Amino acid sequence: MMLGQARAFLALEQTPTATSLAATLAGRPKSSPWRAPALALLGAGKLNEGHTQQAIVFLKEALTDPTDRFPGRADAEANLGLALLMTGSEKDGLASLRAAQQRFEEENDWHGLFQCLENHAAYLQHAGPAAQADRKSVV
Repeated sequence: MMLGQARAFLALEQTPTATSLAATLAGRPKSSPWRAPALALLGAGKLNEGHTQQAIVFLKEALTDPTDRFPGRADAEANLGLALLMTGSEKDGLASLRAAQQRFEEENDWHGLFQCLENHAAYLQHAGPAAQADRKSVV
């Protein structure tokens, strides 16, 4: 319930309240099923606030276990990709976007997939020659 409340507060741009609720869940033991989604939510909040480096830390920690299929994982991978691209980590950022696209497709989340593909394509359109090799991977 706390995670749902935190998501709602984040959607309402009540970031301090959302952060407080999510931080409580993120502080739970690593075995807690609420920890990774809470870390992902903290990362999304930091990204929305423009704190890209902090977002990367939270999102990477949320995504450390590749077998953990928590709700919102695809969004976390997409957010990590965007944050990495914003900091100039093109290779890792594009890889994270591709991972998110695959997960959105597996989950039949067509809205998430479309948004992710749109972000990916927009980046490639405005990117320099370093992104040329990745142009072929966009569906």
